[in-house]
Amino acid sequence: MRGEKEVLEALAAAGLTPTVHRFGRGTETALSSARELGVDISRIVKSLVFSAQGDPVLALLPGDRRADARAVAEAMGVRKVRLADPDKVLQWSGFPVGAVPPIGHQRKLPILMDEAIPREGDIYPAAGESNNAFRTTFDELRTLTGARVCRISRGE
Repeated sequence: MRGEKEVLEALAAAGLTPTVHRFGRGTETALSSARELGVDISRIVKSLVFSAQGDPVLALLPGDRRADARAVAEAMGVRKVRLADPDKVLQWSGFPVGAVPPIGHQRKLPILMDEAIPREGDIYPAAGESNNAFRTTFDELRTLTGARVCRISRGE
């Protein structure tokens, strides 16, 4: 199973030395991460793995929004997507549900980045564990992941 080490290696390979925040307890939800960091929930970046007709796709969303499965399917050019089950998430990304980061996966995943993620200021995706996050920006995350920016969310 992958963890923070692989995320830090991926960041270092991109020439970055980010600030990683570690928490004393698990923060598997965006709300719990936001509380630990003292930031608005919209600044937390959720990483959700979908199955698009049997193929993986990673969706990056702000913590205060829900994935729109129809929009993800449309962005991927398929009829239907569904959230991947925990075994598939681990198989495809190398990380368990609740700790999936946007980088450092065991295989290359297509990545969609929601256009509602804040473009100004810091944002915080998971750093490969259920009790950590790293600080980055919208532009830096888009460059790091090679993500395609599109509308794939709806309000909570």
